[in-house]
Amino acid sequence: MVEKNKFALILSAFLAGTFVYSVNSWFSISGFYLVISTVIILTLVVFVSHKSLPVLDLAREQTLSMVLLTFILLGFTVNIVDINGELSLAMFVNRFFYFLSFMASILFLFGKSSVSIVNRLISKKYFLLLVIALIIQLTSLRVIKRPDIDVYDVLKNGPIRVLRLENPYQTSATRTDLEGKKFGYYHYAYGPVTIYLFLPFDFLFGEPRYLLVITSFVTVYALYNIAKMSGGTKEYAQLLSLLFLFSPKQIDFLSYSWTDGLIVSFVMLALLFYKKNKIELFSIFLAFSLGVKIFYAIPFLFFLKKPELRTRKFVLPGLITLLLVHLPFLIWDYRAIYTSIVKINTDPEVFASLRRSGLTVATFLDRQFHYYPPEIFFVLSLFFIVILFWFIIPKSRDIVITITSVSLVFFVSVFLGPIGNASYYYSASCMLLGALAIVPSRKNTFIDD
Repeated sequence: MVEKNKFALILSAFLAGTFVYSVNSWFSISGFYLVISTVIILTLVVFVSHKSLPVLDLAREQTLSMVLLTFILLGFTVNIVDINGELSLAMFVNRFFYFLSFMASILFLFGKSSVSIVNRLISKKYFLLLVIALIIQLTSLRVIKRPDIDVYDVLKNGPIRVLRLENPYQTSATRTDLEGKKFGYYHYAYGPVTIYLFLPFDFLFGEPRYLLVITSFVTVYALYNIAKMSGGTKEYAQLLSLLFLFSPKQIDFLSYSWTDGLIVSFVMLALLFYKKNKIELFSIFLAFSLGVKIFYAIPFLFFLKKPELRTRKFVLPGLITLLLVHLPFLIWDYRAIYTSIVKINTDPEVFASLRRSGLTVATFLDRQFHYYPPEIFFVLSLFFIVILFWFIIPKSRDIVITITSVSLVFFVSVFLGPIGNASYYYSASCMLLGALAIVPSRKNTFIDD
């Protein structure tokens, strides 16, 4: 059962998890303690009874309104560096529409007005913010036309090779006979789902990030409908979906083509199908997300803490989908895909500098005490996390507690792992938006099933 006061705790965990990566994308001591704070709050939600730790029942719509205002202001200040002098047209439009987004979000604070035009603006505020967000995203792609990051090169140059009957996973990093040949990237680090979905955008527009623009609005659609189906008010559903769209680092992740926005859209669509009692599609869309980053299977395993999901109806569609997604490239060259996705990504020598700059316990030990743990530390900690949490996290028929448990394992596994990218914490915190969307209104009982 999820009580009313769990809303405040889950929202607090979401905020702490969001600010883990919003101010500094890499290691910072403030981010280090924010991760610990997030884990503590999630632990309270999962393990502590509301009777032993009562929490204030917040006015939800008003609370989310203020969070949205804060997110927009922070996004306004951290995503694009303002410069003195003449601005490009794209940056001028971007800055102006960020200004409009803040003014439009204030409309959530108003009630009915005696002025008809004001009432019309208030009634259309959600649509206005969606249009404004779309313009902000598109102009952000013009401000940073070609991000200087390997992720962009991988997504732009990898999938298009399929049209030349070339395997994106076959590069000099995975095949010795390709040494000296250049493909525009070192190795294709992502799962086959990214190849299937980014290919049309690479071919038609030469710009993979347009897919991420579309998927961000797919996530908004899913969150809005989940909240409405769960008994939330129209305003609650609007505000919750806008929190995702105006998350402080959302534009930064889009501009630099991080694929976690795609993963979050799959997860939210999966939860939407869950609310529609379409368990097979719930399983399939979770499998699609693993077809982007297979390592996310570790926290996603904890969806099975919900007893009703321990059935062939849930497990088999996901496993079959995961197999079918990978099968063409496994047949084509199984060594190349394994080396590209698993072997290189777990090689401590390849990503030595990345490991020592991520937001992890290992980086903290390295910087504070000049000691970096050996590779066996990460292997043992992973096994310890999975086994420990599997035994201590209680089974729950409530999907909200299940999602919160998945997020908890997500945060802890990244924190104790070798690489703590901002994008990983982004996915973990966005899971909590799904939990908040499923929390029903005050008028309903708080049992999902």
